[in-house]
Amino acid sequence: MSFRTSIVLLIILALIAGYVVAVEPNNKEDEAESVPWFYNVEQEDINHISVQSNQSASSFYLDDDLRWKFESPEELSTMPVGIDRWGGVTLLLSGPKVHRTLVDFEPTDIDQYGLSKGAYTVSIGLTNERSIKVILGDKTPDYTNQYAQIDGYPQVFTIYGGWGDIFSRLLADPPYPYWYYNVDPTNINLIKLTSDGKDVYLSISPDGWVTSTSASDNTPLEGPIVKQLRDALNPPNKQGIVEYSARDLAKYGLDQPHMTLFLNTQDLTPESVTVKSELLIHIGNPLDNNRYYYGLTDDPEGDPDIFFVSSDWVDKLKELTAIID
Repeated sequence: MSFRTSIVLLIILALIAGYVVAVEPNNKEDEAESVPWFYNVEQEDINHISVQSNQSASSFYLDDDLRWKFESPEELSTMPVGIDRWGGVTLLLSGPKVHRTLVDFEPTDIDQYGLSKGAYTVSIGLTNERSIKVILGDKTPDYTNQYAQIDGYPQVFTIYGGWGDIFSRLLADPPYPYWYYNVDPTNINLIKLTSDGKDVYLSISPDGWVTSTSASDNTPLEGPIVKQLRDALNPPNKQGIVEYSARDLAKYGLDQPHMTLFLNTQDLTPESVTVKSELLIHIGNPLDNNRYYYGLTDDPEGDPDIFFVSSDWVDKLKELTAIID
């Protein structure tokens, strides 16, 4: 069945459902069962997702090994998505249910719904070169639902507002893989750096960064070194996957890492909730003519993935252990 035929049937169903609700307003169970899908596709047919707003855009694709990866932005191209964040995305995209069957059959002013040109969109690529594009507008006055259209059709519906929020988050907070280093240095409050058999401890005090070669006896860190520290803790220029769920760590030099970085961070969510977390990264052998290093972060779900990071990032961290007494 084509999408156009499906949409026509959806509109007919919407009109019928509206009639049922009108004549039996007190039958809530029947009303819930009669709510149609905004659109409905098979989850297994989805192979491409693009999310776009006025400010940014991201896209994702299903590779030949059936792994979802970033397509854009360019700096994340071919990076696998984080399964902990991605799980359920394609299921949600297979079809949201309509909250209100039909708001406006032939709207003359879509601006009132926030659906004008340049509105927030979610495009879904399907097998056999099919696609569907959802245009999302403003939230309804109670902020529970959201106005929506399917590109190419004039009808305006409302769908559950949380559906759009999930996909807007793909732009604001990309679904990085668990090992991807994207730490804001200003959120770090404790560091342990081990390189060439030397341990360096750094922590934030009321007077700024302090350091020591043990867990006590802190010494204030000088200004130029503080700047060097923050530069070193910025994300690497390049990161990427080498092997999924690796068991042989020795071939990467990760059975006995050359360097280990432990971070304790504290961040504040948009809801003003304080989130504390820890990160442990092991660095192994160099690769590709010393342009990169192998790395791993423990995977709580099983064997860790092996990734690579830019060598300049590793070198900056090594320099810190050398200059801090």
